[in-house]
Amino acid sequence: MKRYELSVEDRERLTAAVRASTTAQRMAFRSRIILALVDGKHNKEVAEALDTSEQTVGLWRKRFTEEGMEGLRERPRSGRPASIDATIKDMIVTGAVSGKQRTSCRKMAAAAGISKATVQRLWAANDIKPHRARAILNQQK
Repeated sequence: MKRYELSVEDRERLTAAVRASTTAQRMAFRSRIILALVDGKHNKEVAEALDTSEQTVGLWRKRFTEEGMEGLRERPRSGRPASIDATIKDMIVTGAVSGKQRTSCRKMAAAAGISKATVQRLWAANDIKPHRARAILNQQK
């Protein structure tokens, strides 16, 4: 089995990733795998210690060997491409918060040519509540 040599900087980064409470758990887990491998443990030992499969340990060993620290980062995943154009998204978001005219998700959906459910998802994702904004504006008048 090949013994890994880690630079001091990489070891510090991996250790910091494991110890930091704000590190994403995926990254902390991957860092634990690499640190255990660097300490001379075999894939099977690391898998048992971290309650994972040998294939998972092998995957992260391979990616770390080939790409270094960058190999531990999350890669883009395949998925359905966005079906709504960015200009329509901007129109929905800015139109809802402009406060110039009274709007509802049904009116906004009809104006943009999309479903009201899509408008609701966009508003929820951006924490937009036009009904609350109207109430606040009315109180200020």
